[in-house]
Amino acid sequence: MGDLASLKRDIATLQEGGHGTVRMASECYTTYHWLPKMLTSFRTVHPNVDIELVVEATEDPIPFLLNGRLDVALMTKVAGLSSYEALSQQPLFEDEIFAVTSAHHPWSSRSYIDASDFSDEHLIVYQRYDLEREPPRPLPLPQGAKPKKISTFPMTTEGVIELVRASMGVTVMASWAASSYLEKGGLSRTRITTEGMWRMWYAVRREDETPTYLDDFHRLLQTLYAALPH
Repeated sequence: MGDLASLKRDIATLQEGGHGTVRMASECYTTYHWLPKMLTSFRTVHPNVDIELVVEATEDPIPFLLNGRLDVALMTKVAGLSSYEALSQQPLFEDEIFAVTSAHHPWSSRSYIDASDFSDEHLIVYQRYDLEREPPRPLPLPQGAKPKKISTFPMTTEGVIELVRASMGVTVMASWAASSYLEKGGLSRTRITTEGMWRMWYAVRREDETPTYLDDFHRLLQTLYAALPH
């Protein structure tokens, strides 16, 4: 949560007396570590527009969008959004999900793995994927994958990574989220299926939200992702 706290402090330094506010949330906490760079660029174009993080909307941003408490949500799970006439979704970018293991894991020498390879593995994921939640959030795995054991933890990416580095299990995450940890050594990443496992990110907002700065916010997100490690 250190990156999130830093981001909040960064936002607090925005100029006061602005002409608008972008209230935003992301369904994934790991995105917050690259948002400060985008905020710096956004200030250059719109110095009088504030950015407010609505962290409580992380788990389920749709109600916040519908009741006007949120302007933009960064989401990958948009199935069913078409039933909400008040909302629109704009594609932002695709990222690839990799399996991350210790450097000594058998997968580290392979070019890719399939769904069946998870059957003997202990999968470690964030608490948001707790299968006892209602409704459960689908695991970020290829179709048909059935890990031998699944553990969910209320911890940061660093916590999950350290368990994996200690060979206590494997995890899956986006390449850009894992890149800084891979550089430190002791870890390996492996592509999931020959084609890779991809997900699309969307900016979801209300149809009646039309300020120009929201369009610029969307474009900056796309530009920023192009510069992230892949």
